[in-house]
Amino acid sequence: MRKIFRELTPEAAFSKYADTGEERPVDFFLTNFIRDGYRDLKAMCKRYAAEAVECEDGLASIEEINHVAILLEQYIRDYVKKIGGVSKIKLYTEEECEEIFERDFAIICIGIRESWRSKDMKVGKRKNRRVLAGQDEQKLKDKKIIFLDV
Repeated sequence: MRKIFRELTPEAAFSKYADTGEERPVDFFLTNFIRDGYRDLKAMCKRYAAEAVECEDGLASIEEINHVAILLEQYIRDYVKKIGGVSKIKLYTEEECEEIFERDFAIICIGIRESWRSKDMKVGKRKNRRVLAGQDEQKLKDKKIIFLDV
Protein backbone atom coordinates (compact mmCIF):
# COMPACT_ATOMS: atom_id res chain seq x y z
CA MET A 1 0.00 0.00 0.00
CA ARG A 2 1.30 3.44 -0.91
CA LYS A 3 2.23 5.95 1.79
CA ILE A 4 -0.58 8.39 0.89
CA PHE A 5 -3.10 5.72 1.86
CA ARG A 6 -1.21 4.24 4.82
CA GLU A 7 -1.04 7.62 6.56
CA LEU A 8 -4.74 8.47 6.19
CA THR A 9 -6.87 8.72 9.33
CA PRO A 10 -10.65 8.25 9.24
CA GLU A 11 -11.13 12.03 9.52
CA ALA A 12 -8.58 12.79 6.80
CA ALA A 13 -10.10 10.16 4.49
CA PHE A 14 -13.62 11.56 4.89
CA SER A 15 -12.37 15.11 4.45
CA LYS A 16 -10.40 14.23 1.31
CA TYR A 17 -12.87 11.90 -0.40
CA ALA A 18 -16.38 12.58 0.89
CA ASP A 19 -16.74 16.04 2.45
CA THR A 20 -18.70 18.15 -0.02
CA GLY A 21 -18.71 21.26 2.12
CA GLU A 22 -22.31 20.87 3.20
CA GLU A 23 -23.31 21.80 6.74
CA ARG A 24 -23.85 18.14 7.69
CA PRO A 25 -21.51 16.17 5.39
CA VAL A 26 -22.12 12.71 6.90
CA ASP A 27 -25.87 13.21 6.77
CA PHE A 28 -25.57 14.31 3.13
CA PHE A 29 -23.38 11.31 2.29
CA LEU A 30 -25.90 8.92 3.84
CA THR A 31 -28.87 10.70 2.24
CA ASN A 32 -27.47 10.22 -1.25
CA PHE A 33 -26.95 6.50 -0.78
CA ILE A 34 -30.25 5.90 0.98
CA ARG A 35 -32.05 7.69 -1.87
CA ASP A 36 -30.27 5.27 -4.24
CA GLY A 37 -31.59 2.28 -2.27
CA TYR A 38 -28.55 1.43 -0.16
CA ARG A 39 -29.09 0.44 3.48
CA ASP A 40 -25.73 -1.17 4.35
CA LEU A 41 -23.03 1.26 5.47
CA LYS A 42 -20.18 -1.07 4.48
CA ALA A 43 -21.61 -1.37 0.93
CA MET A 44 -22.04 2.41 0.71
CA CYS A 45 -18.44 3.04 1.70
CA LYS A 46 -17.03 0.36 -0.65
CA ARG A 47 -18.98 1.72 -3.60
CA TYR A 48 -18.05 5.30 -2.83
CA ALA A 49 -14.36 4.59 -2.15
CA ALA A 50 -13.89 2.89 -5.51
CA GLU A 51 -15.09 5.98 -7.39
CA ALA A 52 -13.67 8.64 -5.07
CA VAL A 53 -10.16 7.20 -4.97
CA GLU A 54 -10.04 6.98 -8.76
CA CYS A 55 -11.20 10.61 -9.09
CA GLU A 56 -8.75 11.93 -6.49
CA ASP A 57 -5.71 9.70 -6.91
CA GLY A 58 -6.10 7.86 -10.20
CA LEU A 59 -5.54 4.13 -10.31
CA ALA A 60 -5.31 2.39 -6.95
CA SER A 61 -5.02 -1.17 -5.76
CA ILE A 62 -7.97 -3.06 -4.32
CA GLU A 63 -6.15 -2.99 -0.99
CA GLU A 64 -5.92 0.83 -1.09
CA ILE A 65 -9.58 1.21 -2.07
CA ASN A 66 -10.69 -1.18 0.68
CA HIS A 67 -8.54 0.74 3.17
CA VAL A 68 -10.28 4.01 2.25
CA ALA A 69 -13.68 2.30 2.52
CA ILE A 70 -12.85 1.07 6.02
CA LEU A 71 -11.70 4.56 7.05
CA LEU A 72 -14.88 6.16 5.68
CA GLU A 73 -17.01 3.62 7.52
CA GLN A 74 -15.08 4.23 10.75
CA TYR A 75 -15.50 8.00 10.44
CA ILE A 76 -19.24 7.68 9.86
CA ARG A 77 -19.67 5.24 12.77
CA ASP A 78 -17.69 7.60 15.06
CA TYR A 79 -19.86 10.52 13.91
CA VAL A 80 -23.08 8.61 14.60
CA LYS A 81 -21.82 7.64 18.05
CA LYS A 82 -20.79 11.26 18.73
CA ILE A 83 -24.21 12.69 17.87
CA GLY A 84 -26.02 10.16 20.02
CA GLY A 85 -27.03 7.36 17.67
CA VAL A 86 -28.70 6.66 14.34
CA SER A 87 -31.92 8.34 15.43
CA LYS A 88 -30.09 11.70 15.54
CA ILE A 89 -29.10 11.62 11.86
CA LYS A 90 -30.98 14.29 9.94
CA LEU A 91 -31.30 13.14 6.35
CA TYR A 92 -31.68 15.83 3.73
CA THR A 93 -35.05 16.15 2.02
CA GLU A 94 -35.37 15.61 -1.70
CA GLU A 95 -35.92 19.36 -2.12
CA GLU A 96 -32.74 20.19 -0.19
CA CYS A 97 -30.75 17.71 -2.30
CA GLU A 98 -32.16 19.19 -5.49
CA GLU A 99 -31.28 22.72 -4.34
CA ILE A 100 -27.71 21.63 -3.53
CA PHE A 101 -27.41 19.93 -6.92
CA GLU A 102 -28.68 23.01 -8.76
CA ARG A 103 -26.33 25.33 -6.85
CA ASP A 104 -23.31 23.11 -7.45
CA PHE A 105 -24.22 22.62 -11.11
CA ALA A 106 -24.51 26.39 -11.61
CA ILE A 107 -21.11 26.94 -9.99
CA ILE A 108 -19.53 24.29 -12.22
CA CYS A 109 -21.12 25.84 -15.31
CA ILE A 110 -19.78 29.24 -14.39
CA GLY A 111 -16.31 27.77 -13.94
CA ILE A 112 -16.47 26.05 -17.31
CA ARG A 113 -17.71 29.18 -19.03
CA GLU A 114 -14.98 31.23 -17.39
CA SER A 115 -12.21 28.94 -18.53
CA TRP A 116 -13.52 28.39 -22.09
CA ARG A 117 -15.02 31.77 -22.85
CA SER A 118 -12.79 34.27 -21.15
CA LYS A 119 -13.36 36.66 -24.07
CA ASP A 120 -17.05 36.82 -23.11
CA MET A 121 -16.25 38.14 -19.64
CA LYS A 122 -16.82 41.74 -18.65
CA VAL A 123 -15.92 43.64 -15.53
CA GLY A 124 -18.86 43.93 -13.14
CA LYS A 125 -19.92 47.00 -11.18
CA ARG A 126 -17.96 45.97 -8.11
CA LYS A 127 -14.22 46.39 -8.03
CA ASN A 128 -12.27 43.14 -8.54
CA ARG A 129 -15.37 41.12 -9.52
CA ARG A 130 -16.16 39.54 -12.86
CA VAL A 131 -19.63 38.68 -14.05
CA LEU A 132 -20.44 36.55 -17.07
CA ALA A 133 -21.62 38.61 -20.00
CA GLY A 134 -25.36 38.37 -20.44
CA GLN A 135 -25.98 37.15 -16.87
CA ASP A 136 -28.05 39.11 -14.40
CA GLU A 137 -25.90 39.67 -11.30
CA GLN A 138 -28.93 39.69 -8.98
CA LYS A 139 -30.15 36.31 -10.28
CA LEU A 140 -26.74 34.85 -9.50
CA LYS A 141 -26.86 36.32 -5.98
CA ASP A 142 -30.35 34.88 -5.44
CA LYS A 143 -29.05 31.42 -6.33
CA LYS A 144 -26.23 31.89 -3.81
CA ILE A 145 -23.56 31.67 -6.48
CA ILE A 146 -20.23 33.04 -5.42
CA PHE A 147 -18.70 35.58 -7.77
CA LEU A 148 -15.24 34.78 -8.97
CA ASP A 149 -12.56 37.14 -7.69
CA VAL A 150 -10.21 38.55 -10.32
